[in-house]
Amino acid sequence: MLFLVILSFACEEQVTKITLDNGYDFYPLELGNYWVYEVEKVDILGFIPDTSRYYLREELTDTLLSESGIVKYFLERQVSEDQITWEVDSVWTVHRLDQALVVSENNLPLIKLTFPVKVGGIWDGNAYNNQAESLFYYETTDLDIDSLEAVRVVLSDIKKNIVNQDERSEIYERGVGLISKEYIKLNFCSVNCEFPGEIESGMVLIQKLIEHGQN
Repeated sequence: MLFLVILSFACEEQVTKITLDNGYDFYPLELGNYWVYEVEKVDILGFIPDTSRYYLREELTDTLLSESGIVKYFLERQVSEDQITWEVDSVWTVHRLDQALVVSENNLPLIKLTFPVKVGGIWDGNAYNNQAESLFYYETTDLDIDSLEAVRVVLSDIKKNIVNQDERSEIYERGVGLISKEYIKLNFCSVNCEFPGEIESGMVLIQKLIEHGQN
């Protein structure tokens, strides 16, 4: 009888631990946390590409308690060409709910993660704004070994076709946060074109984490 009681307690403890692992540490929210990225971006307008390379530094610099009791973190974003002189580019906000992490990018709230983090999970990234429905979902990454240490969030998976291509994804690592972005969003010329299929407009963005820590 004693053995059964001990076994029952052990099982309950194990279930409790599993239940509590929602994956909040895939985006650690703590003042002073910072991330530095190397960025390469190609903007294309009227068939003309414009390539820029720079560094992006993001830091959680302050908080604000909303009337509903939600703690919002200010994410200050600075850019630099040499990692010596930095200029403020923008300030986003981040807040976490029980089941979602919301990042407001230039005042557009997007659900970047849902909890618990689970491969195969799918949700409307635009659920908190007035944009059309946009389904995001989780995939595994090459960083996974025996447990889910990193996860890819697919924001769009429209493969290249005669009109456009929209493939965007972000990778989050447990205990670190966002470690990379790969965005390919292109429009191809299909009518009255000298070269059908030529890129008419769009953007390609590659962003990779090179440093992170806390001030």
